[in-house]
Amino acid sequence: MSSGLNRDDLSRFMDNQPLHSRLTEKLSLGVLIQGEEHSFHHRAALALLGETMVVPVASFPELTLKLTESQTQLGLMAIENSLAGALLTNYLLLEEQDLTILGETYLRISHCVMSVPGSKIQELKTVESHPMALRQCRGFFRNQRSITPIETFDTAGSARIVAEAKDDTRGAIAPKWCANAYGLEVLAEAVEDNPHNWTRFVLVAHADSPLGGTKTSIAFSVMHRAGSLADVLGVLAGEGVSLTKIQSLPLVGEPWKYRFFVDFVHPYCDAPTSLLRTLAGHTKDLIHLGTYDEGQHHEP
Repeated sequence: MSSGLNRDDLSRFMDNQPLHSRLTEKLSLGVLIQGEEHSFHHRAALALLGETMVVPVASFPELTLKLTESQTQLGLMAIENSLAGALLTNYLLLEEQDLTILGETYLRISHCVMSVPGSKIQELKTVESHPMALRQCRGFFRNQRSITPIETFDTAGSARIVAEAKDDTRGAIAPKWCANAYGLEVLAEAVEDNPHNWTRFVLVAHADSPLGGTKTSIAFSVMHRAGSLADVLGVLAGEGVSLTKIQSLPLVGEPWKYRFFVDFVHPYCDAPTSLLRTLAGHTKDLIHLGTYDEGQHHEP
């Protein structure tokens, strides 16, 4: 599949050539992404891995199921956005499907409204896109009350469908490069609510052990008693690590009890085995989701 980037772009855009070389065998099968070619997931895969074949799937559950079935393939998943928040179901999928995080990258997300050539924004009746993209563009719809937002499975897929429909009352919210890819006209640029709109993507697979790096992700529960979570945070603080993320999810069937997903950066270049053993003594069902290199931030 065409990446939409030339070789100079790729060398500027690529995060981690050593990561690419360590995953050569798995990369030969392609990287599973949610969405289509030209999507933000496709661009994130290029950022992290360089010129890489992507294998589109319709949903994150389908992606993780395929990883479970193959055991040898890689997948790339959005995990959180700076405006819309965490993709909570994806945190659950990581644990439910026994996936390991092998890497991460951050992509600034900028959305455009596009339609067939000759269209006018005031004549659009519907604009379709992925639900996350629509949530990031609430202000646009507040200002264009005659336009109805329509949820679809993908930003780039929405652009393709609008191009195929050849209906000047239908628009899509998608990355700017989709207009070139599908022969559409950009009617409005940067319609996201805030320019500081970043999505974090994680590279995942079924792996015997993490690749190593200075960032670690874990999941755990705590005893239902006062100060139990504070004890865990105290252990992390005592080790001098930097907490970069803490996310809680309700435990199904156990009202008012929670599963915690935590990311932290540490001075070690490999999995902090001793620290994980200590944390296991302060938590329930601790799972090591991965140790990997910190991702870089990329402009579109």
